[in-house]
Amino acid sequence: MAELSLNPVFCLNPSWQFGLDLGVANEANSQALAPLVQDYTANLPVIAYTDGSVPRNRKFRSAGAMVTSQGHWACAISPKHYVQDTLLAETTGSLLALTHAPLESDLTIFSDSRALVKAVNDLVQGRQRTVKVHHELRESLELRTGRTRARWVRGHDGNRHNEAANRMAILMSRHFSARINPHLTQSMMTQIVREELSQQALVA
Repeated sequence: MAELSLNPVFCLNPSWQFGLDLGVANEANSQALAPLVQDYTANLPVIAYTDGSVPRNRKFRSAGAMVTSQGHWACAISPKHYVQDTLLAETTGSLLALTHAPLESDLTIFSDSRALVKAVNDLVQGRQRTVKVHHELRESLELRTGRTRARWVRGHDGNRHNEAANRMAILMSRHFSARINPHLTQSMMTQIVREELSQQALVA
C-alpha cells in the first residue's frame, strides 16, 4: 500500500494486483489517489491521450491506457469480449479518461483511432449511429457536465503523450496475459511515462 501512494497512477491499479478482492483494490486506489486529487480537481481543462492494444494472440487480453497533460496516467485490462476488437480496445483507454477526469472540467481526448474519435464525437453531439462501442462509453459521456470532445492525432509521429499511452497499453496486455509480477509492471509503467514526457520536455 505504501508503494502505491508513491505511484503516479491517478486512477486504476488493476484489481488483479490484489487477487480477486475488489474491496482491497478500491481501498488501494483511494490511498494512491489522495495526494493527487486536489491538483486534478482544480477544474482546469484536461487533455488526455488514450490508446488500446489488441494482441494478435487470442490467448492475450486487450488493454487500454491514458496519460494526461498533467502527467497522470492509468491503464486497464479490457473485458474478455474486447480481445479481437480494435474499437472496443480503444474504448478501454478512452473510458479511463472519461471515468476519472473531473465531471465539470472540459476534457479533450486525443486518439490515433479515427473510429474512436468519431464514436465519441457522435455520442457527444447526439448522433446515436455508433452501435459498436461499449454502453459504458455512452453512460460516461452522459454524466459529464464539462465540454467533451475527441480529436485525432497521428500515431507514431513524435507525440510523446501518444507514444506513452501506446507503450503502456501494450505492456499492460502482455504483462497481464503472462502473469508478470504487478510490481514490475507498475515500475515499468512509471519508467515509460518518465522517458516519454522527459523527451517531450526536451523537444519543447
